[in-house]
Amino acid sequence: MMPLIYSMKSAPTTAPTQASLDGAPDPGPLLGRNGTTILRRTTALGVIGSLVTVVNVVDFNALRLQDAIGVAIPLSCAVSYYLLTREHLRAAILTLIWGIGLSILAITYFAVGVRTPGLVFLPVLCITAAWLLGLRSAIVLGAISLVVIFYYVIAEALGTPPPNDPRNALAYALVYLCAFVGMLIVLGRSMASFRSELARSSSLANDLRTQIEELRQSEARFSALFKANPVPSSTNDRYGRVFDVNDAWVALTGISAEEASGKTPQEIGIWTNPDERKALDQEMRETGRVAGKPITLTTAGGIQKPFLVYIAPVASHGAQRLVTSVLDQTDRFAAQAAQEAINHALEARVSERTAELTLTLARLQDTQAELVQSENLASLGAMVAGIAHELNTPIGTAVTVASTLQGRVTDLRHLVAQDGLRRSTLTEFLADSEEMADLILRSIDRAAAQIHSFKQMSVDRTSERRRRFFLKDLVHDVVMSIRPSLPQARVTIVQTVDADTVCDSLPGPVGQVLTNLIQNAALHGFAGRAEGTITIAASVHSEDGSTQVVVTVQDDGVGMTEHTRHHAFDPFYTTRLGQGGSGLGLSISHRLASAVLGGSLAVVSTPGSGSCFTFCFAQTLPPRPA
Repeated sequence: MMPLIYSMKSAPTTAPTQASLDGAPDPGPLLGRNGTTILRRTTALGVIGSLVTVVNVVDFNALRLQDAIGVAIPLSCAVSYYLLTREHLRAAILTLIWGIGLSILAITYFAVGVRTPGLVFLPVLCITAAWLLGLRSAIVLGAISLVVIFYYVIAEALGTPPPNDPRNALAYALVYLCAFVGMLIVLGRSMASFRSELARSSSLANDLRTQIEELRQSEARFSALFKANPVPSSTNDRYGRVFDVNDAWVALTGISAEEASGKTPQEIGIWTNPDERKALDQEMRETGRVAGKPITLTTAGGIQKPFLVYIAPVASHGAQRLVTSVLDQTDRFAAQAAQEAINHALEARVSERTAELTLTLARLQDTQAELVQSENLASLGAMVAGIAHELNTPIGTAVTVASTLQGRVTDLRHLVAQDGLRRSTLTEFLADSEEMADLILRSIDRAAAQIHSFKQMSVDRTSERRRRFFLKDLVHDVVMSIRPSLPQARVTIVQTVDADTVCDSLPGPVGQVLTNLIQNAALHGFAGRAEGTITIAASVHSEDGSTQVVVTVQDDGVGMTEHTRHHAFDPFYTTRLGQGGSGLGLSISHRLASAVLGGSLAVVSTPGSGSCFTFCFAQTLPPRPA
């Protein structure tokens, strides 16, 4: 289904573990544990037998070169036995075979010629070398032996007399005996090894036949699954040539399997994009497979569609093949396009609604600002009305007393004009005048105090000017300014504020919060009750290097439900809508406490047990950032 312009690496072959024609095998598995034990005993027997032969042959009174060479045979057996005890198996066999073989050849060359029975050992040694060391060692040993033997045969044929052989019949018998024993041992062990290898070869052959049958069945199942696969798939060689395709591939491309066989997708004409081929070739070289690479193919009817290609290497019919599958992405891209269109439409709708909500929010903010201003004006109007009512009493008293004093002065002037003034009348006039003047003065002082408190509250509220103030005086001014608007007969305000508490903050917002809390208690806390008490207390707490003033405004009124307490500081939330409540007093107070005064406002309330508002603000307000 795709052009593969690259070479696949062939799978590495496994090196043989047993002897090859030119290799040297490991003698351990050939001998086995029992064979190693027999070999050890044989070398010990060789030491003893060769020593007996040497003692029988060697004349120790006149040592010759061949005698010294004969000693090499028992020495080789002894060294081999030592190596076997050290478990150096291959070194022991090398020492034994080559030591005995070269010693026999040396004796033949220097001593006895080709008539020595020791030559019988050479075929035994060659067989043993071929069995345990490999064919190469046996060929080398046999070649050397034949060279020495033919040399003496040719030499005797040319008239060279054979060497003198001093050995007797016992020496010959021992040599033949050792040769036959060694031959029997080698023959027995080699036959056992041959049978073992034959059984092993038979088992391997059976396993191989089983694996071949399983592989055949697996390939049959793979072929069936490949044909029935609903995903369009093909098998290709490393050059991209198509070997086989399934029915889904034929239905997709409109090309039969016979037409596609042996051709690349470029030759078939279903894939012509060179950039996609380069990207695919690069990924195949780097990873050996392809997982979900986008390509464009020409389907039946000449229609080009997007696909995702997947390529995986598999072994098929004894060769490396590539299974290529493609997934049609037309529906997915169509769904993505539809989803993007829906998203764009939603974004447009969200933008429109956001613009509408922004405009609505701006209107609400303007309305809120107007309501806050109206609330402030209403509060100010109520305060002015209360102040006017509070000033009306002392000023009215002063006017009444002044009018009375004016009438008494007029009467006194008439008496003086008529010479009817008596001492007692003058004394009474002076006493009454003094009393009325004192009453006028006290009334005027009371009015002046009310006007001063109102003036300070007005300045603080309108300017939000920061200054140092005594908290007790501020609470007193707030209570004095708001008391006229409260029902005098049923609301009692108790103040327990330390006179030494000095604050450096904004008295206007502090007074606004206290005013709203007192009015809220009077309006909501005592609804339906004949009387009540509002207690205002203050304390100073230091924590983490900052000092907070904590003011509590507690009433013994009706309290709040959990729902009301949860929404108490929400804007426009009120339980007395249309009955004097706007729902902005506590919201404004909460904003002033947190955003302006660097503090907080919280409430604890239980239905039937009253409410307690805790108003915290910084005793020394931090400077505002520039």
